[in-house]
Parts: sequence; C-alpha cells; structure tokens
Amino acid sequence: MYGYVSLHTNRYSVPPDWVSRTVEVLEYKDRLEISDGRRTVRHARLEEPAGRKQRLPEHRYHRPQPRAGQPGPEERRLAEIAPDLLDYARAVKARGRKQPTLALRQLIRILEDYPSRAVCEAVAEAAAYGLYDLDRLERMVLRRVARDFFPTENDDDE
Repeated sequence: MYGYVSLHTNRYSVPPDWVSRTVEVLEYKDRLEISDGRRTVRHARLEEPAGRKQRLPEHRYHRPQPRAGQPGPEERRLAEIAPDLLDYARAVKARGRKQPTLALRQLIRILEDYPSRAVCEAVAEAAAYGLYDLDRLERMVLRRVARDFFPTENDDDE
C-alpha cells in the first residue's frame, strides 16, 4: 500500500506501477526479494524491526510537470472563461500572496460564481490600484453585486 511492502514494522519500496497489486515477499538473511510474478526487486534487509523506510531511487514517483512556458490547466481554463483577464491572472501569480495554483483556482471560482460584468469591473479597479489579494477582489465583486441587485434609496437619488 502507498508503494511500500511492510515486513517486521519496516517498509520497503516497490515501483509505482505495482501499487495495489499482490506481490510475493521472500525474506533472506541479508536481503529481501519482492516479486509481482514477472519482475523482482531486491532490497538490503534492515536488521532490526525499527519502523524504518527503505526506498530505492528508481521507485520514486515523478509527477509530470508542465513544461516551462506552457500554461497549466488552470491558465487554460481561465483563457476559455475570460481571456481578457489573463494579464491580471499572471500578475496574481507573480505578486499574489497565495500559492499560484490555488490563486488561479480561486479566480476561476470567482468568475464562475458571480456575474461577469461585476467581476470585470472589480478586476479593472484592482489592477489600476495594484491589488492582487483575491479575497479583497471577491469583496469588491460582492459589493458590486449587492449594489446591482439590492439598490438602496440613496442610489435612486443619483
């Protein structure tokens, strides 16, 4: 489970594609052999049951990363929804306080949840003042939505 085989409280790594497969473990005096029926992995045996992990370098899972210069899935989604806000999204990634992926996801959520006119106006104002805090941007959008949908008596006088 999770890419390891447990034996005497110690854990030994297996290749990532073996996760959730049934394997056979052979224990020898100085080594351990783990087999899935076709391939065999050998580990040096940890002497005492100490609850330790042993991972071979070739068993490390490498998550695919987008190539440099290519947009990630969040940027592609944002380009579909509102291509005119891509400059602001890049500025949020560069200057925002949050982790870039989470910030882009929050911006996408704001775009999907609120009327686009209110979001575009709030983004234009935020960009003019150099504001890249998305929580504050959302409050600006909510103020605009409240003003549009719930006008007060003072708004009629203007």
